[in-house]
Amino acid sequence: MESEQIAGALTRRQILQMGGAAALACLIGSCGEGAGSGTREVLRIFEWQGYDYPSFKALKPFVARNGKPKYAYITSTSEMLTKVKSGFQVDLTHPGVQDLPAMTAFDLIQPWDLSKISRAPQLDQQLLEFGQIDGKQFLMPFDTGPDTVLYRSDLVDAPEPESYSMLYDAKYKGRISWFDAATDNLVIWGLMNGVDNPIDMSDAELAEAKKFLIAHKPLVRNLWTLQTSLEADMAAGDIWVAHGFGASYPPLKKKGIDVTLAWPKEGRLIYSVGYALSKDTELASSAYEFVNTMLSPTAGLELTNTFGYQHPNRDVDLSKVDPETVAAFGLGDPTSIQTPKAYVVKGQSGDRLRAYEKTWSDVKAA
Repeated sequence: MESEQIAGALTRRQILQMGGAAALACLIGSCGEGAGSGTREVLRIFEWQGYDYPSFKALKPFVARNGKPKYAYITSTSEMLTKVKSGFQVDLTHPGVQDLPAMTAFDLIQPWDLSKISRAPQLDQQLLEFGQIDGKQFLMPFDTGPDTVLYRSDLVDAPEPESYSMLYDAKYKGRISWFDAATDNLVIWGLMNGVDNPIDMSDAELAEAKKFLIAHKPLVRNLWTLQTSLEADMAAGDIWVAHGFGASYPPLKKKGIDVTLAWPKEGRLIYSVGYALSKDTELASSAYEFVNTMLSPTAGLELTNTFGYQHPNRDVDLSKVDPETVAAFGLGDPTSIQTPKAYVVKGQSGDRLRAYEKTWSDVKAA
Protein backbone atom coordinates (compact mmCIF):
# COMPACT_ATOMS: atom_id res chain seq x y z
CA MET A 1 0.00 0.00 0.00
CA GLU A 2 1.36 3.43 -0.87
CA SER A 3 1.92 5.96 1.93
CA GLU A 4 -0.36 8.41 0.10
CA GLN A 5 -3.26 5.98 0.55
CA ILE A 6 -2.56 5.64 4.25
CA ALA A 7 -2.18 9.39 4.71
CA GLY A 8 -5.64 10.17 3.45
CA ALA A 9 -7.40 7.85 5.84
CA LEU A 10 -7.11 9.60 9.21
CA THR A 11 -6.61 13.10 10.54
CA ARG A 12 -4.23 14.42 13.19
CA ARG A 13 -6.38 13.93 16.28
CA GLN A 14 -8.20 10.83 14.95
CA ILE A 15 -5.25 8.48 15.39
CA LEU A 16 -4.46 9.16 19.04
CA GLN A 17 -3.87 5.93 20.95
CA MET A 18 -3.80 3.79 17.79
CA GLY A 19 -0.17 2.88 18.30
CA GLY A 20 -0.25 -0.62 16.81
CA ALA A 21 -2.14 0.24 13.63
CA ALA A 22 -0.21 3.43 13.06
CA ALA A 23 3.08 1.66 13.66
CA LEU A 24 2.13 -0.81 10.94
CA ALA A 25 1.28 2.08 8.62
CA CYS A 26 4.65 3.58 9.43
CA LEU A 27 6.45 0.36 8.57
CA ILE A 28 4.75 -0.06 5.22
CA GLY A 29 4.66 3.66 4.41
CA SER A 30 7.37 6.29 4.37
CA CYS A 31 8.50 6.17 7.99
CA GLY A 32 11.43 3.91 7.24
CA GLU A 33 12.51 6.08 4.33
CA GLY A 34 12.82 9.11 6.57
CA ALA A 35 14.70 7.28 9.28
CA GLY A 36 17.23 5.14 7.51
CA SER A 37 17.76 5.87 3.84
CA GLY A 38 20.44 8.50 4.36
CA THR A 39 18.80 10.64 1.69
CA ARG A 40 19.02 14.29 2.73
CA GLU A 41 17.67 16.13 -0.30
CA VAL A 42 14.11 16.24 1.07
CA LEU A 43 12.66 17.17 4.43
CA ARG A 44 11.88 14.55 7.05
CA ILE A 45 8.79 15.48 9.03
CA PHE A 46 7.12 13.90 12.04
CA GLU A 47 3.56 14.68 10.95
CA TRP A 48 -0.08 13.94 11.69
CA GLN A 49 -1.91 12.04 8.97
CA GLY A 50 -4.15 14.31 6.96
CA TYR A 51 -1.63 17.16 7.04
CA ASP A 52 0.79 15.45 4.70
CA TYR A 53 1.02 15.74 0.92
CA PRO A 54 -1.03 15.04 -1.16
CA SER A 55 -3.78 15.02 1.50
CA PHE A 56 -3.00 18.65 2.27
CA LYS A 57 -3.19 20.24 -1.16
CA ALA A 58 -1.69 23.63 -0.26
CA LEU A 59 1.72 21.93 -0.13
CA LYS A 60 1.75 21.41 -3.90
CA PRO A 61 3.99 24.45 -4.69
CA PHE A 62 6.52 23.41 -2.05
CA VAL A 63 6.61 19.83 -3.32
CA ALA A 64 7.04 21.02 -6.90
CA ARG A 65 10.20 22.90 -5.87
CA ASN A 66 11.60 20.62 -3.19
CA GLY A 67 10.12 17.17 -3.63
CA LYS A 68 7.69 15.38 -1.37
CA PRO A 69 8.82 15.23 2.28
CA LYS A 70 9.58 11.89 3.91
CA TYR A 71 6.92 11.45 6.58
CA ALA A 72 6.99 9.65 9.89
CA TYR A 73 3.46 9.55 11.27
CA ILE A 74 2.63 10.59 14.82
CA THR A 75 0.41 8.36 16.93
CA SER A 76 0.87 10.48 20.07
CA THR A 77 3.21 13.31 20.95
CA SER A 78 4.63 11.27 23.85
CA GLU A 79 5.67 8.55 21.39
CA MET A 80 7.09 11.21 19.06
CA LEU A 81 9.15 12.64 21.91
CA THR A 82 10.45 9.20 22.87
CA LYS A 83 11.54 8.44 19.31
CA VAL A 84 13.28 11.78 18.78
CA LYS A 85 15.05 11.45 22.15
CA SER A 86 16.32 8.03 21.08
CA GLY A 87 17.92 9.44 17.93
CA PHE A 88 15.17 9.23 15.29
CA GLN A 89 16.18 11.95 12.85
CA VAL A 90 13.66 14.42 11.48
CA ASP A 91 13.87 18.07 10.43
CA LEU A 92 10.44 19.17 11.60
CA THR A 93 7.95 17.95 14.19
CA HIS A 94 4.29 18.88 14.70
CA PRO A 95 3.81 19.10 18.50
CA GLY A 96 1.52 21.19 20.67
CA VAL A 97 2.30 24.00 23.08
CA GLN A 98 1.97 21.49 25.92
CA ASP A 99 4.93 19.51 24.51
CA LEU A 100 7.42 22.40 24.42
CA PRO A 101 8.75 22.16 28.01
CA ALA A 102 9.85 18.58 27.48
CA MET A 103 11.24 19.18 23.98
CA THR A 104 13.32 22.16 25.09
CA ALA A 105 14.44 20.44 28.31
CA PHE A 106 15.93 17.63 26.23
CA ASP A 107 17.41 20.14 23.75
CA LEU A 108 15.57 18.58 20.81
CA ILE A 109 14.45 21.76 19.04
CA GLN A 110 15.78 25.21 18.24
CA PRO A 111 13.93 28.54 18.10
CA TRP A 112 12.66 29.93 14.82
CA ASP A 113 14.26 33.06 13.38
CA LEU A 114 11.24 35.24 12.63
CA SER A 115 13.33 37.33 10.22
CA LYS A 116 13.30 34.26 7.95
CA ILE A 117 9.51 33.84 8.17
CA SER A 118 8.21 35.92 5.28
CA ARG A 119 4.65 35.51 6.59
CA ALA A 120 5.55 36.77 10.07
CA PRO A 121 3.95 40.24 9.64
CA GLN A 122 0.64 38.51 8.80
CA LEU A 123 0.59 36.25 11.86
CA ASP A 124 -1.58 36.60 14.94
CA GLN A 125 0.56 37.79 17.83
CA GLN A 126 -1.48 35.94 20.43
CA LEU A 127 -0.90 32.59 18.71
CA LEU A 128 2.80 33.35 18.29
CA GLU A 129 3.10 34.01 22.02
CA PHE A 130 1.60 30.61 22.84
CA GLY A 131 4.67 29.03 21.20
CA GLN A 132 7.28 31.13 22.97
CA ILE A 133 9.55 30.23 25.87
CA ASP A 134 11.61 33.03 27.42
CA GLY A 135 10.80 35.19 24.42
CA LYS A 136 12.08 32.63 21.89
CA GLN A 137 9.74 31.23 19.22
CA PHE A 138 10.05 27.46 19.65
CA LEU A 139 6.69 26.62 18.05
CA MET A 140 5.39 28.12 14.83
CA PRO A 141 1.59 27.93 15.29
CA PHE A 142 -0.45 26.24 12.60
CA ASP A 143 -3.67 24.68 13.94
CA THR A 144 -5.44 25.94 17.06
CA GLY A 145 -8.82 24.69 18.19
CA PRO A 146 -11.11 23.55 21.00
CA ASP A 147 -11.82 20.36 22.84
CA THR A 148 -15.26 20.82 24.36
CA VAL A 149 -18.74 19.36 24.75
CA LEU A 150 -20.21 18.19 21.47
CA TYR A 151 -23.92 17.37 21.64
CA ARG A 152 -26.91 16.43 19.52
CA SER A 153 -29.04 19.59 19.62
CA ASP A 154 -32.15 17.67 18.56
CA LEU A 155 -31.84 15.20 21.44
CA VAL A 156 -30.37 17.23 24.29
CA ASP A 157 -31.90 20.00 26.35
CA ALA A 158 -28.71 21.98 26.94
CA PRO A 159 -28.44 24.17 30.03
CA GLU A 160 -28.14 27.92 29.68
CA PRO A 161 -25.35 28.75 29.82
CA GLU A 162 -23.81 25.55 28.46
CA SER A 163 -21.63 23.63 30.89
CA TYR A 164 -19.36 20.60 31.16
CA SER A 165 -21.96 19.34 33.64
CA MET A 166 -23.75 17.88 30.60
CA LEU A 167 -21.08 15.16 30.60
CA TYR A 168 -22.22 14.03 34.05
CA ASP A 169 -26.00 14.43 33.77
CA ALA A 170 -27.92 11.31 34.82
CA LYS A 171 -30.73 12.00 32.34
CA TYR A 172 -28.32 11.12 29.51
CA LYS A 173 -27.18 7.86 31.06
CA GLY A 174 -25.89 5.49 28.39
CA ARG A 175 -25.69 8.30 25.81
CA ILE A 176 -22.53 9.96 27.10
CA SER A 177 -18.98 9.48 25.83
CA TRP A 178 -15.75 10.75 27.39
CA PHE A 179 -12.46 11.11 25.54
CA ASP A 180 -9.93 8.59 26.88
CA ALA A 181 -7.35 11.18 27.97
CA ALA A 182 -6.06 11.97 31.45
CA THR A 183 -5.31 15.65 30.93
CA ASP A 184 -8.65 16.59 29.38
CA ASN A 185 -10.87 14.83 31.91
CA LEU A 186 -8.97 16.09 34.94
CA VAL A 187 -8.60 19.65 33.64
CA ILE A 188 -12.36 19.74 33.01
CA TRP A 189 -12.96 18.78 36.65
CA GLY A 190 -10.56 21.53 37.69
CA LEU A 191 -12.37 24.13 35.59
CA MET A 192 -15.75 23.07 36.99
CA ASN A 193 -14.44 23.42 40.53
CA GLY A 194 -12.69 26.76 40.14
CA VAL A 195 -9.13 25.45 40.48
CA ASP A 196 -6.63 28.23 39.77
CA ASN A 197 -4.38 26.11 37.55
CA PRO A 198 -6.14 22.92 36.40
CA ILE A 199 -3.02 21.64 34.66
CA ASP A 200 -1.08 21.67 37.96
CA MET A 201 -3.48 20.33 40.58
CA SER A 202 -2.34 18.94 43.92
CA ASP A 203 -2.57 15.29 44.88
CA ALA A 204 -5.52 16.14 47.12
CA GLU A 205 -7.36 17.82 44.24
CA LEU A 206 -6.63 14.86 41.97
CA ALA A 207 -8.06 12.55 44.62
CA GLU A 208 -11.29 14.57 44.63
CA ALA A 209 -11.39 14.53 40.82
CA LYS A 210 -10.93 10.75 40.81
CA LYS A 211 -13.76 10.29 43.29
CA PHE A 212 -16.08 12.43 41.17
CA LEU A 213 -15.24 10.74 37.86
CA ILE A 214 -15.58 7.23 39.29
CA ALA A 215 -18.98 8.16 40.73
CA HIS A 216 -20.21 9.36 37.34
CA LYS A 217 -18.54 6.73 35.18
CA PRO A 218 -21.65 4.43 35.21
CA LEU A 219 -23.44 7.09 33.15
CA VAL A 220 -20.92 6.70 30.31
CA ARG A 221 -21.58 4.47 27.32
CA ASN A 222 -17.92 4.39 26.27
CA LEU A 223 -14.53 6.07 26.39
CA TRP A 224 -13.66 6.97 22.84
CA THR A 225 -10.19 6.96 21.29
CA LEU A 226 -10.90 7.23 17.56
CA GLN A 227 -12.56 10.40 16.36
CA THR A 228 -14.32 8.76 13.44
CA SER A 229 -15.90 6.22 15.83
CA LEU A 230 -17.31 8.98 18.00
CA GLU A 231 -18.68 10.75 14.93
CA ALA A 232 -20.34 7.54 13.76
CA ASP A 233 -21.91 7.02 17.21
CA MET A 234 -23.24 10.58 17.26
CA ALA A 235 -24.57 10.34 13.73
CA ALA A 236 -26.37 7.08 14.62
CA GLY A 237 -27.88 8.61 17.76
CA ASP A 238 -26.06 6.21 20.08
CA ILE A 239 -24.17 9.09 21.70
CA TRP A 240 -25.92 12.37 22.49
CA VAL A 241 -23.32 14.15 24.61
CA ALA A 242 -19.56 13.82 24.29
CA HIS A 243 -16.34 15.49 25.14
CA GLY A 244 -15.06 15.89 21.61
CA PHE A 245 -12.68 17.66 19.26
CA GLY A 246 -13.73 20.74 17.36
CA ALA A 247 -12.65 18.93 14.19
CA SER A 248 -15.64 16.58 14.55
CA TYR A 249 -18.08 19.44 14.07
CA PRO A 250 -17.56 20.12 10.31
CA PRO A 251 -17.96 16.49 9.14
CA LEU A 252 -21.05 15.94 11.27
CA LYS A 253 -22.65 19.13 9.99
CA LYS A 254 -21.86 18.10 6.41
CA LYS A 255 -23.78 14.86 7.07
CA GLY A 256 -26.80 16.93 8.13
CA ILE A 257 -26.51 15.99 11.82
CA ASP A 258 -28.00 18.55 14.21
CA VAL A 259 -24.92 18.99 16.38
CA THR A 260 -23.62 21.83 18.54
CA LEU A 261 -20.06 22.63 19.55
CA ALA A 262 -20.66 23.92 23.07
CA TRP A 263 -19.14 26.96 24.68
CA PRO A 264 -19.16 25.87 28.33
CA LYS A 265 -19.35 28.63 30.92
CA GLU A 266 -16.18 27.13 32.43
CA GLY A 267 -14.26 27.76 29.18
CA ARG A 268 -13.31 25.58 26.24
CA LEU A 269 -10.05 23.64 26.35
CA ILE A 270 -7.82 25.11 23.65
CA TYR A 271 -4.94 23.24 22.05
CA SER A 272 -2.44 25.24 20.00
CA VAL A 273 -0.35 23.06 17.70
CA GLY A 274 2.33 23.86 15.14
CA TYR A 275 5.80 23.17 13.79
CA ALA A 276 9.07 22.88 15.69
CA LEU A 277 12.52 22.98 14.06
CA SER A 278 14.77 20.09 15.06
CA LYS A 279 18.03 21.05 16.75
CA ASP A 280 20.27 19.11 14.36
CA THR A 281 18.47 19.62 11.05
CA GLU A 282 20.67 19.82 7.95
CA LEU A 283 17.88 21.35 5.87
CA ALA A 284 16.95 24.49 7.75
CA SER A 285 16.38 26.55 4.60
CA SER A 286 13.96 23.95 3.24
CA ALA A 287 12.22 23.78 6.63
CA TYR A 288 11.70 27.54 6.57
CA GLU A 289 10.27 27.34 3.06
CA PHE A 290 7.92 24.55 4.16
CA VAL A 291 6.65 26.54 7.12
CA ASN A 292 6.21 29.70 5.04
CA THR A 293 4.07 27.64 2.66
CA MET A 294 1.94 26.29 5.51
CA LEU A 295 1.52 29.81 6.90
CA SER A 296 0.01 31.11 3.66
CA PRO A 297 -3.63 32.24 3.47
CA THR A 298 -4.22 29.41 0.99
CA ALA A 299 -3.08 26.81 3.52
CA GLY A 300 -5.08 28.55 6.22
CA LEU A 301 -8.27 28.44 4.19
CA GLU A 302 -7.79 24.72 3.50
CA LEU A 303 -7.14 24.03 7.19
CA THR A 304 -10.20 25.94 8.38
CA ASN A 305 -12.58 24.60 5.74
CA THR A 306 -11.49 21.02 6.46
CA PHE A 307 -11.16 20.98 10.26
CA GLY A 308 -12.56 24.30 11.50
CA TYR A 309 -9.26 25.07 13.26
CA GLN A 310 -7.92 28.61 13.54
CA HIS A 311 -4.91 29.41 11.36
CA PRO A 312 -2.41 32.06 12.49
CA ASN A 313 -2.47 34.07 9.25
CA ARG A 314 -4.80 37.03 9.74
CA ASP A 315 -5.28 37.31 5.97
CA VAL A 316 -7.29 34.08 5.71
CA ASP A 317 -10.55 35.07 4.01
CA LEU A 318 -13.22 33.87 6.42
CA SER A 319 -15.93 34.86 3.94
CA LYS A 320 -14.92 31.68 2.09
CA VAL A 321 -15.61 29.54 5.19
CA ASP A 322 -19.04 28.17 6.11
CA PRO A 323 -20.62 30.85 8.38
CA GLU A 324 -21.80 28.18 10.84
CA THR A 325 -18.20 27.01 11.23
CA VAL A 326 -17.00 30.58 11.74
CA ALA A 327 -19.59 31.11 14.46
CA ALA A 328 -19.09 27.71 16.13
CA PHE A 329 -15.31 28.16 16.44
CA GLY A 330 -15.36 31.90 17.12
CA LEU A 331 -13.08 32.50 14.15
CA GLY A 332 -12.03 36.11 13.76
CA ASP A 333 -12.78 36.80 17.43
CA PRO A 334 -9.54 37.06 19.47
CA THR A 335 -11.46 36.57 22.73
CA SER A 336 -12.48 33.07 21.63
CA ILE A 337 -9.13 31.72 22.85
CA GLN A 338 -8.86 33.92 25.92
CA THR A 339 -10.10 33.62 29.51
CA PRO A 340 -12.96 33.30 30.42
CA LYS A 341 -14.08 31.79 27.12
CA ALA A 342 -11.15 29.42 26.90
CA TYR A 343 -8.39 27.65 28.79
CA VAL A 344 -5.20 27.14 26.78
CA VAL A 345 -3.61 23.81 27.69
CA LYS A 346 0.09 24.29 28.44
CA GLY A 347 2.85 21.90 29.44
CA GLN A 348 3.12 19.95 32.71
CA SER A 349 6.05 18.99 34.86
CA GLY A 350 7.03 15.33 34.71
CA ASP A 351 5.78 14.79 38.26
CA ARG A 352 2.32 16.21 37.54
CA LEU A 353 2.04 14.39 34.23
CA ARG A 354 2.69 11.06 35.93
CA ALA A 355 0.21 11.89 38.69
CA TYR A 356 -2.51 12.79 36.18
CA GLU A 357 -1.92 9.61 34.18
CA LYS A 358 -2.04 7.48 37.35
CA THR A 359 -5.29 9.15 38.44
CA TRP A 360 -6.95 8.55 35.09
CA SER A 361 -5.72 4.97 35.03
CA ASP A 362 -7.41 4.44 38.41
CA VAL A 363 -10.66 5.93 37.07
CA LYS A 364 -10.66 3.57 34.09
CA ALA A 365 -9.89 0.57 36.24
CA ALA A 366 -12.70 1.30 38.72
